[in-house]
Amino acid sequence: MPVGVESKINSLLSKFIWGPTSSRPIRWVKWNQLCSPKEVGGLGLFNLRVKNRALLNKWMWRFGSEKQDLWRRVIVEKYNMDECMMVPNITPSRITSWVWRNISSPVLNPNDSFVSNLRWVLGDGESIRFWSDHWTEVKSLKDAFLRIFRLASNPSGFVCEYGIKVDNQWRWTITLRRVLFEWEKSVWEEFLEVLSRASKCSNDTDQLKWCGTSTGIYRSREFCLLESTGVSPADNFWKKIWVNLAPPKVEMFVWRSILNKIPTLDNLIKRVWILSIFGFIWSIWLFRNERIFKNKPLNADSLFYSSLAKIAFWCKCKWPDSFTSTLDFISQPNLLSIQIKSNRLSCDDSWIAPPLGVLKFNMDASVEGAFGPSGLGGILRDNQGQHLLKFSKNGGPSDSTGAEIRAILEAGQIFLRSNWCGKFPLVIESDSQMAVRWITEEVDCPAPFKEVVAKCKSLCKEFHFNVESVYREKNVEAHNLATEGRKRASDVLWSVDRRLL
Repeated sequence: MPVGVESKINSLLSKFIWGPTSSRPIRWVKWNQLCSPKEVGGLGLFNLRVKNRALLNKWMWRFGSEKQDLWRRVIVEKYNMDECMMVPNITPSRITSWVWRNISSPVLNPNDSFVSNLRWVLGDGESIRFWSDHWTEVKSLKDAFLRIFRLASNPSGFVCEYGIKVDNQWRWTITLRRVLFEWEKSVWEEFLEVLSRASKCSNDTDQLKWCGTSTGIYRSREFCLLESTGVSPADNFWKKIWVNLAPPKVEMFVWRSILNKIPTLDNLIKRVWILSIFGFIWSIWLFRNERIFKNKPLNADSLFYSSLAKIAFWCKCKWPDSFTSTLDFISQPNLLSIQIKSNRLSCDDSWIAPPLGVLKFNMDASVEGAFGPSGLGGILRDNQGQHLLKFSKNGGPSDSTGAEIRAILEAGQIFLRSNWCGKFPLVIESDSQMAVRWITEEVDCPAPFKEVVAKCKSLCKEFHFNVESVYREKNVEAHNLATEGRKRASDVLWSVDRRLL
């Protein structure tokens, strides 16, 4: 299967877990761990790349076990291979079929999970290379006894060329190019001991064995488990999570919590989570008592909002300056995150003033989803930080990039109608690096944006406007104005210049 198809399907699986790309979700857990079995802390997802590799490996396994089949003989003749070989040894070239190149590619990687678990079971010795194949307790006699290998008279020979089989026992006759030195004899003795432990054989021909299964026969399922599990041992602890007692979303949340893969903004959020545990446990206890002693019906919504009220009240008491209002937290708990972000990235601390005599127009666009209602917003300031102009308007349906470019054009057109045009140089800042690059550099942009980009370029060239990129954290006020503009029924423009009003 082509790599692009594998990546696309795996990407769709990832989006199903973390959400669509339009919201740019954070992948809190690595893809390999998501595809691990549940017994080792994963989700047991289907990794198409591993499954595809497992199925391709079956062809290499069949190459070594189906020696008389027609398809194997065709491959051997086409690529001029030794018919005794049990594993294909194709060197990549232009004449090699891309299909067979992908099938045999693990042979070039000794650390591959399939190749590293292959063993040659000694039979008649006609299909096992004596020095390079893994048929003894060491992976390769060549690597383990390099000194002896360099002295061998037949370094590429098969096992049958180095000995004779008598009563299912091999007797070795190894010829060296010279007499061993005294210090080499200890290595030679160790070499003979390794051979003696591998001398027993069967009456059959040489065979392949895959150590990834107890039977020694390759199975694609076991390969997938080996790839996804690695060296991680199974733990019965994870079985206590996936017991189908709670909704899948709750089990998923608990699993992420144990892995410490849930979003935390700073220490305040961590403390709120700890406090939330007490709030929910206390609320559950109170509802339990009312259910038992007062026979009151249990309502899940009442329990949830009662817990939120307790958590919000306790947090407001503990952190009165940092926490949002109690009512706002109950109606929209994610306001806590917004409040913290606003405190940390306040405009006064992050905005960079322009040089003396230069005005700066920060602008931004906000779009709901990949393509949806958009808002445009911007704020004009001098080098002292004084607000000279603000605007917030509805941009209609758009994508994020198109809205960013139209926001730059809108800022330039508003400035043209003001009294400051021609008197002060203007710098327009946007947090969309792509939009800024299209306007300031001689690069091509997609066809839908060419007309608006051309207008922006003409405006900047004629009136000497400078368009620069800025970090999103330093563009907070413009972003807030753009977000408000998405829901506006009419445009809002405020300025100290009465000519614009």
